[in-house]
Amino acid sequence: MVQAITPATRAVYWLALSSQMSGSNVRVTPTRYVASGRITHGMSVSGVVGNPALTITGGWVWVVIGVGADAMVEQLDPTTLHVHAERSLSVKNTLYPLQYPLLTETLGGPLWVAAGEDMWALDPSTGTVESEFDAGNEISSMSSDPSGTLLYTGGEVPGESGMIVTEYSARTGRQLDRSDQQLALAAGTVAATNGGVWVSYRSGMAGSPQELSSKDLSRVAPPINTKHPFDTFFQMMGVSSAVSEGVLWLTSLLDLSCVDPVTSAVRASEAAGVSDPTALGGQLYARPSSGGVVVITPPRACFGK
Repeated sequence: MVQAITPATRAVYWLALSSQMSGSNVRVTPTRYVASGRITHGMSVSGVVGNPALTITGGWVWVVIGVGADAMVEQLDPTTLHVHAERSLSVKNTLYPLQYPLLTETLGGPLWVAAGEDMWALDPSTGTVESEFDAGNEISSMSSDPSGTLLYTGGEVPGESGMIVTEYSARTGRQLDRSDQQLALAAGTVAATNGGVWVSYRSGMAGSPQELSSKDLSRVAPPINTKHPFDTFFQMMGVSSAVSEGVLWLTSLLDLSCVDPVTSAVRASEAAGVSDPTALGGQLYARPSSGGVVVITPPRACFGK
């Protein structure tokens, strides 16, 4: 199984997992692929991971893996994937026995790591912990906006339904706002963009994404559809959202759509059973239902051209 696909200028990185089993340790292997076909594998570690659990910032590849009650952060050489340094972060606030840590980079700011209810800001060049705090909810998703100004998390309170969306200063970690999405069955995902955050969750057998404004976390898009029960933004089993290259990418069981993240206008759609899409340089990298990594060339309209 492949997770955390992260394209860069000269290579594509991902985490290879030995199994799809949930609730138990798996072998996690950082992987690098270049256009010549050469594949480089890093050192495998037994543990569990959230998503995303790999990013590139400060000139390093960063990976976080849940090992017992700790979140182990690895600082890897971007070419060889050799471990430059490791740092173990002790998770103090959680009700779960296994930690599924995740991370996200911030433009010009810290590397943010979350596990359980705990969050840490790390120096993206050295891995030194600059600050840490208890978020007050179990974090399952995290995303920073393109400007490096705002950080969003999606979380839940164990034993309760709903999704808690929290807005922070991406530089200091100061909480700015919080919204409880009470229709959510459980915590979904957050995908930050300029001016807000796209939040996806299931509210039953179906689900949809919506954009919350950075001003007050109120819903601003898409318009509520009262004519048709299902459309691009509302599908059975839910619709996942991701933002990259200034485009909102929506995926459902069978469809892939590219959307203007500001106006919510659908630019193009096609049948494609993929997940975790990430765009770079006019290409879209995603995980097909059959496994592995697929590279898609979206139409120019997806990028507003």
